[in-house]
Amino acid sequence: MSTENIQNSELRSYLLGTADEEITHIIDEAGFTDDAFAERVAAVEREMIDDHLYGKLAVGESERFESYYLASPLRRKKVDFAKAFQTYADGQIAAPAVRSISEAGSFWSSLFAWRGLIPAAAGLLIVAAFIGWIAFRGSNSRDEVAVNQGPSVTPENVNRRSVTVEPPTNENTNVESPTNTNRGTHSNNNNAANSRNTNESSNTIKRPVPAIATIVLLPQLRSSGLPAAKIPVEAEAADFRLELETEAPGKYDISLTERSSSSNVWSRSGVTSQRSGKAFVVTLRVPAKLFKAGNYTLSVSDRSGGEPEIVGDYTFRVVR
Repeated sequence: MSTENIQNSELRSYLLGTADEEITHIIDEAGFTDDAFAERVAAVEREMIDDHLYGKLAVGESERFESYYLASPLRRKKVDFAKAFQTYADGQIAAPAVRSISEAGSFWSSLFAWRGLIPAAAGLLIVAAFIGWIAFRGSNSRDEVAVNQGPSVTPENVNRRSVTVEPPTNENTNVESPTNTNRGTHSNNNNAANSRNTNESSNTIKRPVPAIATIVLLPQLRSSGLPAAKIPVEAEAADFRLELETEAPGKYDISLTERSSSSNVWSRSGVTSQRSGKAFVVTLRVPAKLFKAGNYTLSVSDRSGGEPEIVGDYTFRVVR
């Protein structure tokens, strides 16, 4: 199905979490690869927020907006900002300083009648510039993927611990002389003492330190590109650190899906989140042998309410 055939009503259903699985999959993929389509989704999202603020949403949409869309702290911030801007704009439009030009009797009186609009126009320009700065900063900072690889990731930098062991020396065997028993006995005793004092060592044993790829995934915006995660072929595991959009600790179920086949390749239940700065994160270790080059999604679900509810999807591209 082409994205050109997707209606705006289906995009609204997607944003409210009620779209069917096929439509959701298509929109997810296109949102990462098609910038024009991602901008269209963002425009529908802004329109839906405006409808919410002006009370134009249908009853079912309004209930879903409150329970699903506003469950995300990031989306709540978008709505709060839009509400503040709406209040400011409505106040400026209703300001008594705006007068009708028809009341002016001359060119100069008409000119001065517009002076009341200057502060409002200047304020709107400042707010528009601020919105552009917030959008630019968010698209460049929220979707960065930090793929940190320590010295153990590449074969050249793998630390190796070794113990050098030399082969034991052969013991000298002295034959007791039948003509000098005491001398032979004394010589054997000396050889036995020397044998006990021989330094022991072992052959060289090289133990390579396991290579671990560390991958940090942040909450993703619809208009961002698909993050790339490099997992070296010699890596034994990949450590993931997922930043959540929740504002309280909890336990989550996490599943790893290979996108091309939609197959679940790994899962973990009861993963506890921890606070890191101002955000909550979950950390997990996945065997590197499960990954091949391609696209994957880590889905984080909350079961505290009984039915599992996805609180975040982290899609990334594996490079090996």
